[in-house]
Amino acid sequence: MWCPLLFLSILGLASSISVEEELWMGKEEIPNLGPQDQSTRYKAGEPGGEWTAEEVEITRRRIRMMITPDWSVKRAMGVAKSVLGKNNDNTTPPTENLLMRLAFHDCIPYQGGEISGEKGGSADGCDGCLNWEGMDWERMKSDDATKRFTYPAGNFTTTSNQGLGRTAQFLELIYTSIDWPLQTPNLKVSLEQSGKSRSDLWQLAGLVALEQAVERANRACDLDFHARQQVTLLEGRDKCEMKLTKPLKFRTGRRDCKTEEDRKYVTQEHELHPNPWGDGRHLVDYGRKAFRMDPEHWMALQAIHGAAHGVGMNIKYTWFGPGYISNVYFKRLANKPTYLVGTGGGDLSFLSCDVDAIESETGKAAVRNIAIGDQNGNPVAQTGWRTSCFYQFNTSEGGPCLMRPIPPNAWDAPNPAEELTNPKCVENWRAGGLEGWDGEDWTGGCRIKKDQSGCADAYCGETKDGYRVLLDAGRIKQNAKVEGPWADYQHSRKERAARHAQSWNNEFAFAWEVGMFWNLTDIDLATGKPTPGRRPMGCPGLDAPYKSWPYRTNKKPTYASPAMACGVNDYAPEGRPLHEIIDGLASDNEHFAEKFFEGWELMTSNGYSEGELVDGPENGWFGYNSLVKQDVNIDDFETYIANNSPVWFTSPKADPWICGHRGHVGTTCGIRFSKYFELQSKSSSPCEFINCKFGSDCAEENRPGK
Repeated sequence: MWCPLLFLSILGLASSISVEEELWMGKEEIPNLGPQDQSTRYKAGEPGGEWTAEEVEITRRRIRMMITPDWSVKRAMGVAKSVLGKNNDNTTPPTENLLMRLAFHDCIPYQGGEISGEKGGSADGCDGCLNWEGMDWERMKSDDATKRFTYPAGNFTTTSNQGLGRTAQFLELIYTSIDWPLQTPNLKVSLEQSGKSRSDLWQLAGLVALEQAVERANRACDLDFHARQQVTLLEGRDKCEMKLTKPLKFRTGRRDCKTEEDRKYVTQEHELHPNPWGDGRHLVDYGRKAFRMDPEHWMALQAIHGAAHGVGMNIKYTWFGPGYISNVYFKRLANKPTYLVGTGGGDLSFLSCDVDAIESETGKAAVRNIAIGDQNGNPVAQTGWRTSCFYQFNTSEGGPCLMRPIPPNAWDAPNPAEELTNPKCVENWRAGGLEGWDGEDWTGGCRIKKDQSGCADAYCGETKDGYRVLLDAGRIKQNAKVEGPWADYQHSRKERAARHAQSWNNEFAFAWEVGMFWNLTDIDLATGKPTPGRRPMGCPGLDAPYKSWPYRTNKKPTYASPAMACGVNDYAPEGRPLHEIIDGLASDNEHFAEKFFEGWELMTSNGYSEGELVDGPENGWFGYNSLVKQDVNIDDFETYIANNSPVWFTSPKADPWICGHRGHVGTTCGIRFSKYFELQSKSSSPCEFINCKFGSDCAEENRPGK
């Protein structure tokens, strides 16, 4: 009987070697292109050749090495140049998140392409090519005062491939060489010379990145669930884990584009990019047109943004969400009851020396080991929204205009009467205690600041399921009501402070995200066209005239609207209203996970009819390698899933990298969860790690005073 696991063991490829143990190439070493044979080399426009299990395994290891978040290694490899993981040419080196973004952008069809909405229809889609227009444009510089109100809003009417250039370039090294970035193992012949398509490589890279992202999300069900990955608290531990109910296969046979460019992954064809300033209707209609995808699968895929840090337009600060792929993204969109989230979003800057975040009532800087809800320890529907307009666009409203969650202690937050518990009673940084990490688990008790005002009686209680929750901590301090435009009160220091605090949240969302559930639009009904700053409109709060807005940040001219008061989105292009679909995704994480995985398969096969793509080796399928590392015997993976559905594939001993993006000041992403908890348990403040950069393990000599 054919046994993939046995075969890989014979090859020495079924090892559980970590990225830290790989032998990688320095930037001075020259990649080996291997044998060159024009007769076997891939020819654009033809289906990519089939892969062997050995090719998949070695390529997976090369991809994982390329996206290591250890910035000291990235720089030594020549992948990254600067301390922040960004390069001098204003592009970003490959990361886990960028590989997932590339998997989507590769499958965007071209403008005027043949797109069929029928099942089995053919459309141009995944083809291993990107249009380079806008790739190297200057990004908006939000911290440069000389650039304020200077960027033409008309340059940002669609998304682009900006930021993906170096990811494509480094994947090209994997495609055309037999070794880079590893010294060993090597392929006998490069993927290009053996007839593989570039698009198939890009989609394998996307699956490798997705596996790491989902592993992180699943481990957060145990390691970071009191504030971010709250499914454990809100639905139960079993529901939190993303599981397989059917295979998510690595398929081959995609066709690369034909191009006259020297770089064969560059095309002059223009892709059909979405409108970044549209509403929920625009989003859903785009998915139906460009990807032939129904609203439920298409909207489920949007939760991947909850694990992102920033956006290519260099918008401050972080995309809203739990920081993990999870239906907490939809819970917040639909204002489901949650525990206090904080303001970190996808940042996951656990080691950030951010004093404001540490000291604020909704601080983001640490992993809590205690949930913060209402006075009885229950979750609260606390996610409201307001529009926030930046100062980059050269319009009368500035822009870009995004949406930000309303601070839960703002006077116009959704449920101020719910008596939210005072989070200042919890010592966020050392929530696990000085001896809280035993090498395997976070065991310390809650640290309550008894000397904090209103916290004398606070204690660490339990939910009905036995999880820690803050009790008897007194009410959160509610901010005073704000009335009148900010301009009328700009000379009052007290008023400015109050309006700043209630206007700002480090998290942002696009109108098309909030508009999946809420009935807003991008059109000003008074004019029948978008506003100058392309701000969301369509309901009380959002429709308030820009000059009447009551909120602004203190130091920079970022204005914010009154609280949004929209009804739900009843748009139903395929029968079910969008708000009902979002409610279903928000209510059941297992349902969300199934639709997300199905949506990923639909996205990555865009442009191909049924039967055009061929099943690749099983060690390229999602979840297979994790099970192999756990010594699970698999003869046939598809049969295994059918017989054991739902399949739990993430190892309970997995120790993921903390994040999959470029990180926060080059620090957090380069360490694993176990190292973070070890450091947290031994330290009095994250500022002890201000000298820890580039993925170091924050050794004693890097600490202040050493």
